[in-house]
Amino acid sequence: MVLLPDAVLRLGRQSVRFADDDNIAACLDNYKRFELEATVFHQCDAYDAIAQSENAQKTELDDKNPMDTHFYESGLVLKTSTAMPLLEAFLKPIAPASNHGKGKATDMPQTGMALGKYFLDNAAFQTALRTFKYAEERFVRPLVQTNAAMGAATAQQLTGYYRSVLENLVNKVLTARKIDTDLAFGYMSSLPMENAYNSFKAALMALSNSKRHDRTLLIAGVGLSCGLLWKQRGFQLDMKTMASNARWFQLLTALDIPFDEAQFRSAQHHPQYARTFVPSLLRRTGLDLATILQYAKTYHVDEDAVLLEYVRLSLPLVADEAAASELGHSFGGSSKGSSGSVVATPWNAAEFGVSYEDRIVGVFDDIDNKEYLIRVFKESLPQIRQTDYECMEHTIAFYRQILFLFLFLFL
Repeated sequence: MVLLPDAVLRLGRQSVRFADDDNIAACLDNYKRFELEATVFHQCDAYDAIAQSENAQKTELDDKNPMDTHFYESGLVLKTSTAMPLLEAFLKPIAPASNHGKGKATDMPQTGMALGKYFLDNAAFQTALRTFKYAEERFVRPLVQTNAAMGAATAQQLTGYYRSVLENLVNKVLTARKIDTDLAFGYMSSLPMENAYNSFKAALMALSNSKRHDRTLLIAGVGLSCGLLWKQRGFQLDMKTMASNARWFQLLTALDIPFDEAQFRSAQHHPQYARTFVPSLLRRTGLDLATILQYAKTYHVDEDAVLLEYVRLSLPLVADEAAASELGHSFGGSSKGSSGSVVATPWNAAEFGVSYEDRIVGVFDDIDNKEYLIRVFKESLPQIRQTDYECMEHTIAFYRQILFLFLFLFL
């Protein structure tokens, strides 16, 4: 069954599609009016349905949103006896003051503000935004041409309501279950910088105690775009830092590595805390050197520390031989031995198509601290599994190569 407002709205859409240049403005105006009528009708219809059922509850339709990340208001209800008379007064045709059957041009902006304020008070923010904008186009702009003083005062009052709606919408979009970043940026860019920043800050405060780092990434992206628009370099840097922290927090959480967010934020200036996570990150990511080097760059961790740890973990060092035999093969992994201590588990080079030489030789030239590299190899030799002759052979060869290079350079 097609409801009458929907059918009229469809006709209005078709009229815009087929209108010629002389009629396009009138058709667009009609379409906006039909759209507002249909929106209010459906929200009043929802109120009537609830009123007729004693056990009915207000339904939030956001979970059924087929557009996924696109925000739109749903589950809204408006009281029919209040909303419809306000809508009727707002949409009444404009006529000269002598015609008592139609609205006076000077009075009509007030009907638009009354209807928009009613929507605002009932949290129908997108409907209120559409109403205030339509009131400006339909009444205020013509009024400015005939009565400049009254038009300017009315426009200022309307702008205040319009900004109030936008501020509410910024907060609502940024705190929605799924964040529509494009819409949030559009609303913020339509506000003065100070108003937009205050609304954005309120959304950040609501997120401060949350562990949803994916949401922080999205909100930081919106803030970064606004900072670029406002030409606020400091704000852009703050948003970049926030996004960077959120990204690594998300990785640490996914890898099940406990961490303290506050200490990580100070790690930008004191990298010692961030450095302690290098071994765990290398193990849990399967020795993903490129990712961990990026992590080290973010938190100003010495690159040599990462490369040396990578070399050490690339060797199958086993502190507890009996425990390691039960663990099987893993790619640079780790686990707890029978005594409860953490041991590095062996990995099978043939299984992954990577030799010890290929894994280690590629980082030699990038390591500046060759003296510490020699120490790593020296400490590693006694810990290599006695049956792993290939690893032992390559380690001794590397050790000799580095030792000879070190003597050549410094003696």
